[in-house]
Amino acid sequence: MAGPQQLSRLFNSKLQANADITETAKFGKEIYGFPELSTLTVQRTDDATNLMSSRRHSVEYTAGVSPFGVVNVTIFDLVETDYTNYTQTVDNGVGNALVYTFYLNEDLLKYTSLL
Repeated sequence: MAGPQQLSRLFNSKLQANADITETAKFGKEIYGFPELSTLTVQRTDDATNLMSSRRHSVEYTAGVSPFGVVNVTIFDLVETDYTNYTQTVDNGVGNALVYTFYLNEDLLKYTSLL
């Protein structure tokens, strides 16, 4: 690939997941760009809590075949306050940073089927 280029979205930038209390929720986002990302942050949108330093959260970047990569966010042992929006920001120092929003909802299908 000739010269640096900004990061690009590969898929829809809004993601949503449903999960129950005590379960694990996972989000994945593919990104494309060269050079690879140099900055990655994931925060709760409501209070700016940084998930990068939490023991109940895992944020991992896996480099694929250049210029592709995947950012995976995992939230373990869900509690009620985890049902909110999350913002992920990735930047490679070229162009503008990409910002993605993740939505985590309680899985209400289980409760609906019991009625």
